[in-house]
Amino acid sequence: MCMFAVSAMAQNDVSDSETSAANLLEKADSYYRQHAPDSALFVLWQYMELQPMDAEAYYLEGKIYFDAKNYEKAVSSFSKVLFLQADAAKAYNDRGSAYRMMKAYNKALADYDEAIRLQPKAVYYNNRASVRMKLEDFEAAIADYNQACALDSTYYIALNNRGLAYMKTADFELAVDDFTACIRLNPSYYQAYTNRGIAYYKLREFEKSLSDFDKVVSLNPNGMAYLHRGNIKDMLEDKAGACEDWSRAEALGVKSASESLKFINCK
Repeated sequence: MCMFAVSAMAQNDVSDSETSAANLLEKADSYYRQHAPDSALFVLWQYMELQPMDAEAYYLEGKIYFDAKNYEKAVSSFSKVLFLQADAAKAYNDRGSAYRMMKAYNKALADYDEAIRLQPKAVYYNNRASVRMKLEDFEAAIADYNQACALDSTYYIALNNRGLAYMKTADFELAVDDFTACIRLNPSYYQAYTNRGIAYYKLREFEKSLSDFDKVVSLNPNGMAYLHRGNIKDMLEDKAGACEDWSRAEALGVKSASESLKFINCK
């Protein structure tokens, strides 16, 4: 793994004879938090030579690999954690997430099941629900999101995700309620405005949908936001506004916007 050059400072860390093993682990974690993965691994492996049976070291190694999208190595590291500490719920959760990214959904579910059995945390239920969404088991996903929200009423991401599950089951009013609750907790979370805007569009509440996409554009002006807002303006018979937004979407690389521009003969 050679994502970045190992810093000279990291090399000095391990060459200092006075540096204790505990300090090495602390330094490795510091490099990880500074987004310097190769330096973190360089120091971490020196620590592991001194403390080869420390589960926390393998856990940190797994997190570094996961963030680098090296999911197979992440699985290997988290498995070593579990060999050393069989009740490490966070390692089951994170290995489950690595399996999820590898699309090994049954293995991911098994790991999330065990994480929840050991420590029923909101984030673990949310993660298991995400796998159930991939498997299109939407009712089971909603049940998990319910548990996540019950355990942590401030968990706005779970509210947003449950809203997406309700969208899949065409329960658009319930979806709007969840997206609204999410926005109440985090007014700058543009994804919830996007999702609520789409739900309002499905409900043919175009003025409300337009208001939400106005907010999305103010928070995160992206091509898909302009495309959706153009579609809404088209439904509201605002041809000039629709053409303007589709043109912006096209300029931002949204290919389908070109078809919309041609469809209503924008000039």
